[in-house]
Amino acid sequence: MAARDNAANVMYVARPCQYVSFDKNPYCEYPYWTHKRFAPEIIESVSKVIDRGKKMAKSNDLEIIGFSGGGAVAILVASQRKDVTGIRTVAGNLNHEVWTNHHKIDPLKGSLNPINVAKKVTRIPQIHYVGLLDKNVTRRVADSFKARAGGRRADCIQITEVVGVSHTKGWAKLWLRLNKLKLPDCLSY
Repeated sequence: MAARDNAANVMYVARPCQYVSFDKNPYCEYPYWTHKRFAPEIIESVSKVIDRGKKMAKSNDLEIIGFSGGGAVAILVASQRKDVTGIRTVAGNLNHEVWTNHHKIDPLKGSLNPINVAKKVTRIPQIHYVGLLDKNVTRRVADSFKARAGGRRADCIQITEVVGVSHTKGWAKLWLRLNKLKLPDCLSY
């Protein structure tokens, strides 16, 4: 999706250790691939990489886009910054407790959970895209995040269902259209 994005400055940041084998990087320990995938040090590392990218682009603010677990990272990073003007997630894991319960797998102990910062990011305009064929990260995950934000300011959080896409199939083809959708207007909140 990043390769198809035609914005002036696009930076793709993978979660640390996501695509690096354990034997090639001694800092990439197994827990960072499993239950510590959203650990505080992961979020801090991503934020530092974003700082470098912003400096290179000579940019003052940014919109963060996250896919799947990257959606969790997007929310968690945005909650610690003052320069985020918008958030978009695609099949984003916005509440890993709901997600692990749904799949009947062990909880992500050692990971921050985006739902716990939902109120902190409610003034940032957001769209969370949910694939109607997605059996991995279901609409219930996004709904729980928006419900936690609560109140009138939750109007800054839009959930958009997308027909014909699963967790991994169909997003790239639709991305240019989806990325052009206007973020909610949150100035009045």
